[in-house]
Amino acid sequence: MSNPLSMFRKHQYLFLVVFGVMLMVAFIVLPPLDDYLRTQRGPGAGGDSLVVSWNGGRLKESELERLRLMHRMAVSYLFAVVQETQRREGTPRGVRQGQFGQVMDPGIPATMSDENLVHTHLLAAKGEAMGMVVSDEAIAEFLEQLSDETIQAQEMSVIFKEHLGGQFSLQQLLNQLRVELMAQRVRSMAEAGLYVAPYGTVPPVQAWDYFQRLNRRVKIEAVALDVDDYVSKVGEPTEPQLKTLYEEGKNRFPFPESPEPGFQQRRKAAFQFVRVDFNKFLEEEKAKVTITDEQIEKHYEENKDTRYRALDLPTAPGAGDASDGGEPPADAGDDTKPSTTQPPTEDDPAPTPPTDGAQPKQGTPADNGDSSDDQPATPQDDPAPTPPGDEPAKQDAPAAPKPTEEKPTEEKPTEEKPTEEKPTEEKPTEEKPTADEPAADKPAADEPTADEPAADEPAADPAEQGERQAGELREFFVTTQGDEVQPPEDASEPAKDPAGKDGTEDNPAGTAESKTEPAAAPGAEKPADAPSQPDGTAPGQAASPPTATATEGDDSPDSEPAEETASEKPANEVASPAEDEPPRVRPLDDELRQEIRDELTEIEARQPAQERVDQALAALRSRVTKLGREKRAELRAAGNDEDERGEEVEPAGPVDVTDLAAEHGLTVGQIPLVDAIEIKGAADGSTPGYELGDAFNMQFSPSFQMMRENFTDIAFAEDVRRYSPNTISGSESGIQFLYWKTDDEPPYVPDFAEARPAVEVAWKRIEARKVAVAEAKKLADELNQGEQTLQEKFADDDAHEVLEPAEFSWMTTGFNPSGAGTPMLSDIDGIENGGADLMKEIFSLEIGEVGSALNMPQSKVYLVRVVSDSPPEELLKQLFLTSGDSPEVQYIAYVESISLLRAWYEGLETEMGLTWHRDPIDAT
Repeated sequence: MSNPLSMFRKHQYLFLVVFGVMLMVAFIVLPPLDDYLRTQRGPGAGGDSLVVSWNGGRLKESELERLRLMHRMAVSYLFAVVQETQRREGTPRGVRQGQFGQVMDPGIPATMSDENLVHTHLLAAKGEAMGMVVSDEAIAEFLEQLSDETIQAQEMSVIFKEHLGGQFSLQQLLNQLRVELMAQRVRSMAEAGLYVAPYGTVPPVQAWDYFQRLNRRVKIEAVALDVDDYVSKVGEPTEPQLKTLYEEGKNRFPFPESPEPGFQQRRKAAFQFVRVDFNKFLEEEKAKVTITDEQIEKHYEENKDTRYRALDLPTAPGAGDASDGGEPPADAGDDTKPSTTQPPTEDDPAPTPPTDGAQPKQGTPADNGDSSDDQPATPQDDPAPTPPGDEPAKQDAPAAPKPTEEKPTEEKPTEEKPTEEKPTEEKPTEEKPTADEPAADKPAADEPTADEPAADEPAADPAEQGERQAGELREFFVTTQGDEVQPPEDASEPAKDPAGKDGTEDNPAGTAESKTEPAAAPGAEKPADAPSQPDGTAPGQAASPPTATATEGDDSPDSEPAEETASEKPANEVASPAEDEPPRVRPLDDELRQEIRDELTEIEARQPAQERVDQALAALRSRVTKLGREKRAELRAAGNDEDERGEEVEPAGPVDVTDLAAEHGLTVGQIPLVDAIEIKGAADGSTPGYELGDAFNMQFSPSFQMMRENFTDIAFAEDVRRYSPNTISGSESGIQFLYWKTDDEPPYVPDFAEARPAVEVAWKRIEARKVAVAEAKKLADELNQGEQTLQEKFADDDAHEVLEPAEFSWMTTGFNPSGAGTPMLSDIDGIENGGADLMKEIFSLEIGEVGSALNMPQSKVYLVRVVSDSPPEELLKQLFLTSGDSPEVQYIAYVESISLLRAWYEGLETEMGLTWHRDPIDAT
């Protein structure tokens, strides 16, 4: 028997030739042929239909797909150059990078959208018309810049062969790069002066404008003039006028928020759905659950130290004392009563603490210092005063050791403590720390600080400081000279001496006279209180063990009895650490028992409730899938195939799942043929919508960010099949829908006869808009000439309501967990779809001035009058200088530049007579 492989050996050359030809066809001929066939089919069309046209040119589906293919080749090659440059540790130049440094555009726009392809084609043609030329040297220079000169010229062709060899020729690549660079040059000329890169520098004038949009707030009164009320004041249109308007809008979909009329009909769909309320199942299962007292007590014992701790809210300084039921702060001493005396003035200089280290009793002048908000806070409820020329001791000095039984004052001589002179009515004096003061680690400063008042200057007047408005940001950014008290640099430094080391203003040499004990003021000869510092030291003295004790026989009229001081002494012991104390917990009373019972009941009921929901949805999904399969088979047999979009088809109709839904306690609903706008209803409530229209799903985007997918984006897509059930979450918590499409009507452009009623309504509304704008301008001029407010002008006009919305800014940043949100237009209470034009008009008005502007859909003209604004302009300027070029300002500048660039493109399209014969596809 002959070898079966002998035939292959005999004709091996023939087989090699045949296989080689087949491989060439598979790898070279078939891919372009497949692309061509796909372009012939077109997106949703049955042939090579016209996509876009302009003066002297047009593109069909196949031609646009060819542009997409060549653009994809150029972008792929440039990305390969960028990757090789980065591998060689070079920095690609001329690319657009994302927030995290990733390359978004490799020197040319990477998007494959229809608009970008058409714009590139038009811009290249415009550049040629302007006489611009892109030479081979220009292409080589562009590639050198892109590669940061890390790739040699001969290596560029190697990269081409590795990534595109066998698919395109090198000449095709060069021709496409010539087109891309020509368009890029024209694009750069248009963007010059408009584009502001993210996080770039914004010109000061623009930055000030954007800063005011975020921070200036106004209060207005407004009156709306409805455009539809003026339709009766316009005449009837002619046929040429209607046909002209129809031609302008026949290929445009209507949008409620757009003033431009559109007459193209959207895709419509009919739906069936089952609404599932999880909360209903949960309540039914909760009624079956019984929680015992033992379960409650066990849960309480296991979680009391973490979930049921009592909240100890801190008492605000100065809010109250122990007699009123309030507890003083742990680090406060006996001095817990609020001060009622007046601050010192020029006739009553600021007092100083007594020389023996004891804190004066409340009610004495020593208790009352500057109450300014700018004064540094102290541990006491009433801050101790700071003598003129002295720097207050830092209050966050190292904590004192745990108080023990106090020792007599004989153990520490009074002379060793910093002595300060008690003011008298005849001559206020002050005593500075002595040279042998043990608490001072550093010598006193030789010169006073620049912001420090002289010793003979009075303390800051709190009345002047009280004029500052509470809540204004001025206190954080603006410093008024003379009102600021500088904090100490080091807790260990003694108070600075403006007169010189160890001296006073009257005794600059620091003689023995400064160390003598001054005459005590009335009520301070025999202090009865221990020092108010937790460590037992006087204000301004370094921390040391408590030694002072209360003395008897204090004759001061404002002093407290010694017995009260003794009873208050344990307050110092409260300041000791409490790490060893167990956490306070809520008692297991009836209220807490009910809370735990409800919680445990819901935990027990949630799982069986979810199981019932899952079982119901699974059964209904299976039934709909089975019935839908049968329904589609019947439609195909009758020639009513849903894939034949261009033919008239009979409605498919719903499927019957009512009995199964009722078995699970659910009901079935239906929605007739509606489009994506109608199913949501009108924003003003004039046209009701359907709850299913507000449903959505949360999905992860390719960049792993949560993304919201609305029902209208999912269910009205072209590739959604009938009777294919899907689930989606409702806008309310616990609501879920199982839905499926039953009928479908593709989008189409109606002829003039069908669209004529809508065209006539649109024409009359456009003309009525002109009348309403003229009426509003006339009213604004009348009000500006007089002194009437809108409330006074429309007091007797029941047809027009005067709105008085809350104060608002032009733009707001909203909320973002990682910081400030994206700046966006603010909402104005009572005003529908205000828009940028209305905001611009409002914030251009002076206080008391009246203006008018249309809202965004131009359905209403608003007459507005500015009542007030805030904060003052001088404060805004100071805040602007402080904040600088913030990210929010940069973002507004970036969005503004994009809007200007888009307006330039719209002007280019108008100039060239560009017309889209279908909606452009935003492909990536």
